[in-house]
Amino acid sequence: MKRLMSVSFVLACALTSTATAQLAPVYSSNRLEISPVAGYMWGGSADFSSQGGQPATTFTIASSFMWGADVSFRGARHSWLELYYRRQDTNLEAKQLGSGDSTLKFATNIIHIGGRQDFANHSRITPFIRGSLGMTVFDNKTAGKGTHTDFSLGIGGGFTAMLKSGRVGLRGALQGWFTFVPSNQVGIYCSPYFPYYCYAATTSQTVSQGEVSGALVFRF
Repeated sequence: MKRLMSVSFVLACALTSTATAQLAPVYSSNRLEISPVAGYMWGGSADFSSQGGQPATTFTIASSFMWGADVSFRGARHSWLELYYRRQDTNLEAKQLGSGDSTLKFATNIIHIGGRQDFANHSRITPFIRGSLGMTVFDNKTAGKGTHTDFSLGIGGGFTAMLKSGRVGLRGALQGWFTFVPSNQVGIYCSPYFPYYCYAATTSQTVSQGEVSGALVFRF
C-alpha cells in the first residue's frame, strides 16, 4: 500500500510539472525586434476657409495601401522602446467651394518614437498596447510644392504571435495617427491671471488617420 501511494505521488508530481511547463509563457531573452509592416491606411482631412482670394477648400487624403517598419528594443517588465516608420503613397483630393474638385499625387510619411507594453499570458499569443510621438511629413508630389512637417501622436494595440522558437512571429495591429496641422484661422487667447493680456495665434486642426496592419517579427 505504501509503495502504491509513493508511485501515485511521483506520477502526480510528474503530471503537474508537465502541465506547468505547457502553460508557461514563452520567454525569450532576445533584446531586439525588426518588423517589416504592411497594411491599409484610411482617413485624414483638413478644412481651410477662404482667405486672400483663395476659395474655401477641404483636403482629403485618399485611403490606400501603406508600408513601413518597426524596430524595437526590449525594456523591463515586458516593455519595449520602439521606432516606427510608415509610408502611404496616395492621392490628395481638394474640394474648392465654387471651383470644382482636383486630385494631386501625395504621400504621407510618419516617423515616431514610442513604447509598447506586452501583457504576459500563458500562450505564444501576446496582446499589447502602444503609444508614440513624432512627426508626419506630408509630401505633395506636384513639382515645386515640396513637403510640410507637423507634430503627431500615435496610439494603438494588437497582438503578437510567436512561433515555438521564439525568434519569428506575426503581429496584427490597429493604430491611430493624429497630426496637428495649422489652419489659416487666427484665434484670440486671453490670460485669466495677472498681468492680464491677450494675444493672437494661428489655430490648429487634427488630421486623424487609421491603420490596420500586419507584420513579420524577427527577434535577435
